[in-house]
Amino acid sequence: MAEAKPLDWRGQGIPWSITLKLPNDNLSFSGYSVTVPGSSTTSSGLPKWAQLALWPVKLTTQNGKNIYNAWISQAMNGKEIAGQGQAVLPKDYAPGANRWLADNGLPVRATGAYLRDFDASLLLNFPFPNPIGWLSYTQYTWTTNGLLKDTIGNRNLPAVVLFDSWQIPNGSAYYLHYAPAYRYRVVEYWDWSANFATVDDGKERVIFLYPNYPYMDNTYRPLAPVEIYLGDYYDLSNGVWRISR
Repeated sequence: MAEAKPLDWRGQGIPWSITLKLPNDNLSFSGYSVTVPGSSTTSSGLPKWAQLALWPVKLTTQNGKNIYNAWISQAMNGKEIAGQGQAVLPKDYAPGANRWLADNGLPVRATGAYLRDFDASLLLNFPFPNPIGWLSYTQYTWTTNGLLKDTIGNRNLPAVVLFDSWQIPNGSAYYLHYAPAYRYRVVEYWDWSANFATVDDGKERVIFLYPNYPYMDNTYRPLAPVEIYLGDYYDLSNGVWRISR
């Protein structure tokens, strides 16, 4: 088991100033840039650069009303998915994040691995144990094992993990969620690895609204530290990514 120690650039932001190239609605550069200190935060606890990543991008107009998406979500191909609300599919996470990072000249990139994508083919052809599927799964568990060890254990960086929200106490089943992880635990067998990560949105001072759960009053509450299992073969999906140089 290992835990990432506090770093200057994480949690409260990045120590160097960041210049973001604000987008047109088609994500091309608008010609306007905003420079903010990476460590500067908003009243909600988000770093200012992260708040600007939520810059509204107009998608369309319906019934006289403009429909918007967040800049970072649009860059990552975020879309409405039945039962998930606005979601970024695992296959789009790293490519979309890297597009956004590159467009803004940030010297970091996202790398990672995920169990499977959450799409119609998964719902129609849910995986059942078979030799090829098991081999692919065990390889994934070792890849995840290496990512956790290298990211949190060796590089002292937080990881980003994807998990089914049924693992959150009183959580709703089959709601995919990304969250920062600072601690991991692995149990290694001869053919596969059982991988765990502790997620704690509150450590980033980011407060999420979980509609109808676990609090029925729809109030804003932080996700308390929870150890997530990242190796269930029957999960809709799970994954691990890191953002580093």
